[in-house]
Amino acid sequence: MTRRKEFRRRAAEALANPQIRENLGRFGTAYRTARKNALAGLDYEAHKANLRRMKEDAIERLPELAEQFTEAARGVGAIVYQAKTAADANRYIGQLAKERGVELIVKSKSMVSEEIGLNGHLEQLGITPLEADLGEWIIQQANEHPSHSVMPCIHMSKEEVAGIFSQALKREVPPDIGLMVRLAREELREKFLSAGMGISGANIAVAETGTVIIVTNEGNGRLATTVPPIHVALLGYDKIVPTIEDAASHLKLLAKTATGQQLTVYTTFITGKTAASRIPRAPEFRGPAAAEMHIVLLDNGRWAMRDDSEFREALYCIRCASCANVCPTYRVVGGHAFGHIYTGVIGTVITPFHHGWEAAAVPQEACLLCRACLDACPVQIDLPRMIVAMRTHIVEEEEQKKKARGIRRLFLDKILPNPSLFNLALRLGAIAQLPLTRGRTVLRELPWPLRNLTSIRAMPAVAARPLRSRVAEVLPSRGESRQTVTFFGSCLIDQFYPEIGEAVIKVLNHYGVTVHYPKAQSCCGLPAYYEGHKETAGRMAKDLIAALEPSPAENIVTATPSCGITLKQYIPKLVKGDPLWEERGYSLAARTHDFSEYLVEVLGLGDGTLGEATADKVPLTYHDSCSALRGLRVQEPQRRLLRMLERYDLRELDEVGECCGFGGHFSADYPDVAGEVLKRKIAAIEQTGAHVVALDSPGCLLQIRGGLLKQGSPIEVKHIAELLAEDLP
Repeated sequence: MTRRKEFRRRAAEALANPQIRENLGRFGTAYRTARKNALAGLDYEAHKANLRRMKEDAIERLPELAEQFTEAARGVGAIVYQAKTAADANRYIGQLAKERGVELIVKSKSMVSEEIGLNGHLEQLGITPLEADLGEWIIQQANEHPSHSVMPCIHMSKEEVAGIFSQALKREVPPDIGLMVRLAREELREKFLSAGMGISGANIAVAETGTVIIVTNEGNGRLATTVPPIHVALLGYDKIVPTIEDAASHLKLLAKTATGQQLTVYTTFITGKTAASRIPRAPEFRGPAAAEMHIVLLDNGRWAMRDDSEFREALYCIRCASCANVCPTYRVVGGHAFGHIYTGVIGTVITPFHHGWEAAAVPQEACLLCRACLDACPVQIDLPRMIVAMRTHIVEEEEQKKKARGIRRLFLDKILPNPSLFNLALRLGAIAQLPLTRGRTVLRELPWPLRNLTSIRAMPAVAARPLRSRVAEVLPSRGESRQTVTFFGSCLIDQFYPEIGEAVIKVLNHYGVTVHYPKAQSCCGLPAYYEGHKETAGRMAKDLIAALEPSPAENIVTATPSCGITLKQYIPKLVKGDPLWEERGYSLAARTHDFSEYLVEVLGLGDGTLGEATADKVPLTYHDSCSALRGLRVQEPQRRLLRMLERYDLRELDEVGECCGFGGHFSADYPDVAGEVLKRKIAAIEQTGAHVVALDSPGCLLQIRGGLLKQGSPIEVKHIAELLAEDLP
């Protein structure tokens, strides 16, 4: 089964359970508010930068810190074992339990134990592992893996949990949360006294003192680490930090970004073994008599990750799960579809090092590359960059194995990079669509094999005449020319929305800008880059540089933010190190501006008025594209321009920056998942009462306008350039 088919299967199973979307959607909304409140009054940017520097330093010095931690922990009575692999860690813990006569182990929540499959290994040895964290206990009874690294059973309803309780306790348990918590406490409390071993993870390990720090919201963590005579702390090398002060900077952000708390209920510092052996036991207790503390430091791919320049920063993760909490895909399908053992975006990135590339191939398909995870990360981990690196690795591996064939590869590697072929293909498409469009500009239904494209939205027809056929290469300003710019039109504007391109040119000309529109320009290469076709994207980058260079323009303007990211960020990376192209790539990036940004920050617009005031203003809302908001960091210029329009009343959306679900190829490959993301966006739009949606991205326009048309909504969707052009004299 291909990875795309496998993800479709997983996603279909998740989408068949509306409880997942309801739970995760409700949590995601509440989480944003709680997190914002928790960070209020804190210089978050400064603390975030400080935490990033600390983690960078810790991972750089990891060999030294690991040795220091080991010596310090041994100095306070702990036994430290360094495990190379998951099997090695399992063998050590299992052998220790057998040698000490342990029959029952209570466990505090530990994702590392999930990573290595510890429970299954212990069960094979005849030892009973019992999860003491309530969420993990529920998951264990259901024979599942956690769907969230902080809240393992967030995907379940209280009715489902009550069913699990009823089966585990062999009596009917109603869906009363308070009652279920009490029953779990009664069920588990006696187990701590009869267990011969307690196993925990660790959020932080302090090199200078040999201390392990555990952060929980339940007292079970402290019981599991202090009551049984043996405590085993299982943690990855990446949890080691140099000092207690560094641990404090870690703790300052962990709870705030993970759960929206100022601090978790329990923050436990453990330095050396406890005096658990002095706790009175039942006569039948057959566990060890002496107290012991064992620390298992796990590699399992972490050192390889540290040595890989593409993925090293994944080790900076503090496991707050912010990336999952804000991920639009995760909020629709949950962690069992979007993950392997570790879920969400960080789980996708670290999976190949822990469980191999085969296990990682499916989860990475779930990423929309909306960058919400990067914005939410308190350590500034660039997860989208690593997702693209993963896709590049997978594509290269497929090429080596000669597995990569088919129409998709042909389009990305042969047609898209060839402007003549690409334009010819779209011109043929414009002709082929005529029986379906009958002169209309919208396709509401497409036949197989393109049916997926119109399953959640109407699609724009290919323009009868593209922008390149409608405009000249030089379009002089009205009146005296103040500036000269090159307009990069993008594929969507050129071939599907030429009216947006004409509006851009009209606005620029009106404000004294002469526009050059080089006809040699073609696709910026973003589809190839995002799908991991790095070599193709590199060739296209050079072609685009060459196409845009001859113009004498001072600036390059684009009205497609995703293309703006390509020109400003990706093209310089793709040509870096090439002596013939590197400087030219950086020059291209420096001259590139988003359309709204150019109007406000270069031309100085945004303070006056435009158009005629009306008694009844038209309610209008604005959708921030992920590319402009989080990629280009352009947010305010669009609003300043919209406030100029006298006939509109601008109303902000709830959850500003929430993705619309387009994601380029994502919405075509996985329309059911993208459709659920789109439903959230449309619901937010409708809640404002807006009659018009303004936006800055043709991709978002395709998705949102298409979704509204599909459901027969009268709400109009327009590019900001169109709205400005309409009100010009």
